[in-house]
Amino acid sequence: MRWTMKVDLQSFDISLVPIHLPGHWALSIMDMRKKGMYYFDSMLGDGRDCLRELREFLVLESVAKRGKAFNTMDWTFLSVKTIPTQMNGSDCGVFLCRFAECIARDADTDFKAADMNEFRKKIVQGIKSGKLI
Repeated sequence: MRWTMKVDLQSFDISLVPIHLPGHWALSIMDMRKKGMYYFDSMLGDGRDCLRELREFLVLESVAKRGKAFNTMDWTFLSVKTIPTQMNGSDCGVFLCRFAECIARDADTDFKAADMNEFRKKIVQGIKSGKLI
């Protein structure tokens, strides 16, 4: 819990949580408004273990910071399957960034795997300019 020591995750509407698996990246979302945790994996991995661990983390963090467990009984936990998927073994990081951008902007995830090179260029432009493009 050290990485959230100075941050109260429950105070944010949405928390974007990059997930590194062996040789792969995925994204989890903690949405306080919708009372849900969602797993976005461009290879359509299951995500149950990840969602379970994030739920446990949120509960333990609440106990540590607020003195009581966070109640997730009425929350939704879902591995999202209606998303674009990657066609190779090297685009997962770009997909993660694109999923995160779409979620942060409250936009649909209706991009295509064929667009990844263009998204890579946008990521480079964003890094160089210090802004999301």
